Amino acid sequence: MPIMLIPDISFPPMSASLPPSLQALQSIRRDRRERILQGLYLLATTGLSVGQELRAVMEIVLGVSPGSLSIQQVFHADLPAMGLAIKETPYFIRSSRLALFRLSDLGRQACLEMGWPVVESEWERLIRSHEGLLYPRHTLGLLAFCWQARLRDWRTELLPQANATLEPDVLVFKGRVDIYVEFEIRAHEKLEKWKKVNRFQGFVALCSFTPKTRASLAQECKLSHVPGLATDLQTLIQRVHNPEGGSLWAVKLGQYWSQDIS
Repeated sequence: MPIMLIPDISFPPMSASLPPSLQALQSIRRDRRERILQGLYLLATTGLSVGQELRAVMEIVLGVSPGSLSIQQVFHADLPAMGLAIKETPYFIRSSRLALFRLSDLGRQACLEMGWPVVESEWERLIRSHEGLLYPRHTLGLLAFCWQARLRDWRTELLPQANATLEPDVLVFKGRVDIYVEFEIRAHEKLEKWKKVNRFQGFVALCSFTPKTRASLAQECKLSHVPGLATDLQTLIQRVHNPEGGSLWAVKLGQYWSQDIS
């Protein structure tokens, strides 16, 4: 399921009457209680899992300045401490960490008792259908790539159905452009895989964690005579506030790649 766009998000009235699963909120100051409920609502209804994206979306919807400490506290302290959300902070790039969130069983129960729709988050989808807990590094990379793609106005769908023989990691789409993307932690000499992807969509699109791995993957594609696009999370993170940050792709692969895709 594609992720909701920010203009589609709005908060329902936060009822003063809380279900049994949320009684712990009754003793909290009203404005802070409302913020916690809004954070829980976002976690339940948007499908988002990356902490930075959840906070940014909440700031935009509420018209709050970026870097709000009260919103940061909702996700990083309040929801996990109350048992409403599961939080993990795995190492991301070099020594940095990236916070990931999903509803706990109690959080899911609370949302249903509030009458809110609950959608499967991206993290939960990877756990259910892609052995996301068994391969946490790959899971982290996919979640981070989707976040970075959406920052650049691409819509995303994890684990899309392509055809009977191809199971891409991500579909990104913008306007009339659809691109199936593979996320790779390292180069594996998957020459036949790149040829198969090329036969399906006419090129490959790859993402990795670092420029070094991206270069190795690009070399594999070159050996397979396959054109396409490649990017890496380190470059995307560094570029996000720079003038060239609008492009999702760091390099084009192959001398005969001609499409103008940002």
